[in-house]
Amino acid sequence: MPIIKPAAVVTSASATPPASIIGREAKEQVLEAERKLPELLVACVGGGSNFGGLTLPFLAEKLKGNRDVRIVAVEPAAC
Repeated sequence: MPIIKPAAVVTSASATPPASIIGREAKEQVLEAERKLPELLVACVGGGSNFGGLTLPFLAEKLKGNRDVRIVAVEPAAC
């Protein structure tokens, strides 16, 4: 399983929102390492924009019919 490296921090107001960067970086790195999209994606919903930012690029591929990525939302019991 590939290790996803953190995305660069964006400080420009006109740049892409940071929450969406992690999803695009993760998708790019998984495709580079595995040559395909993952079968399963797990993301925390208790972390604010973490879930949306990580899953949206993969959800777009799922909606296009390119890959049926199973997306699982998780949250710790303490939240």
